[in-house]
Amino acid sequence: MSKVALVQGTDRYRLITHALNLIDEDIASKLRGKAPCTVLLKPNMVRTDQPLAATHVDALRAILDYLQKYENSIKKIIIGEGPAGAPAEEGFRNYGYLDLLDAYAVDFLDLNRDAYKPIPILQIDGGMRAVRVAQTPLDSEFKISVTLPKTHETVIFSGATKNFVMGSVIWDTTDDKIMVHGFANRREWDHYYPRAIKMLHKNLVTLLRVLKPDLAVIDGLVAMEGNGPVSGTSLSLGVGIAGTDPIATDAVAVSVMGFKPSEIGYLYYANRDGLGTAELSEIDVVGAKIEDVVTECTPHANIDLERTWSLTG
Repeated sequence: MSKVALVQGTDRYRLITHALNLIDEDIASKLRGKAPCTVLLKPNMVRTDQPLAATHVDALRAILDYLQKYENSIKKIIIGEGPAGAPAEEGFRNYGYLDLLDAYAVDFLDLNRDAYKPIPILQIDGGMRAVRVAQTPLDSEFKISVTLPKTHETVIFSGATKNFVMGSVIWDTTDDKIMVHGFANRREWDHYYPRAIKMLHKNLVTLLRVLKPDLAVIDGLVAMEGNGPVSGTSLSLGVGIAGTDPIATDAVAVSVMGFKPSEIGYLYYANRDGLGTAELSEIDVVGAKIEDVVTECTPHANIDLERTWSLTG
C-alpha cells in the first residue's frame, strides 16, 4: 500500500518539512538503495515571469534542508527545469532560486539545453514520433518533483507527475512538447486540441515509464484554480502533500481539490498499468484526512471537453 503524507498549516516551509518527516522511512529506504546518487530536484515554472504558476523557493529550501541528513547517500544535487519561451536562468533568478547557492551545494541546469535521448510516443494520426527527453532526468538516480497543484487546460489537473514528465521534454524552436499532445505543429493547436486530450494522457504515461519520480512533493499552501496552468487564480488550500509514489501523491492532491482521481486520464492509465496507485482505498494517508481538508476548486473553462478523454478506449 502506498503511503502519502497530508498535513495542514499556514507556513510553507513547515508544511513540507512535516510531510517529508511523516514518510521519512519510505524516503530513506529509496535513497539508501540508490546511494551514492545524483538527486534531480525538479520545480515547476511553466513560464519565467509568472510567480503564481511556479514552485516557491521556500518549498525547495525545505526539501534541501531535509536532504542534509542523507548527505552520505547523495553525491550531487541538481535543480533542473525547462520552461517554455525563455532560458531557465531567468526563472531561477526571478523566483529567487539562485539565492539558494548561498546556503546549499547545488547545481542549476536548464533542461532545454541538456543532452537528450529520443523517446517514441503516439500521434493522433496513428503513427509514432520521437520526442527529445533531457538526459539528466533519465540518468539521475533519485528524482524529486516539487510543484503546486494546478488546474490544467487539457488534462484537468497538473501535479507532481506531469511536472516531472512534461518538464523533461525539451522545448526550443522545435515542437517536442506539442508532439506529446499527439501532433507536430503548435500552430495547429485549435484544430487538433479536441483529439489531443486523450493522446496527452496516454503519452504522459508512456514517458512516465522512464521518468517516474522517486519523491513527489505538492506544495499546496496555495494552489491554482480556473484557467491553469498559467492563467488561473490563486486558491488557498493550506496543505502539504508528499509520497514516494507520485501517482498516489497526485491522487490525494487532486482529491483535496475536489476532483476524483479517476477523472484524470494519466492517473487512471498509470494505475491500470501498475505504475502507481490512484485508488484512494489503496493509499495509506497519514496526517490529516482528505475529507477534512477538501477545498473544491473552480476547474478550467474547458472542463467538459477535457472530460471526453474517457469516452473511448
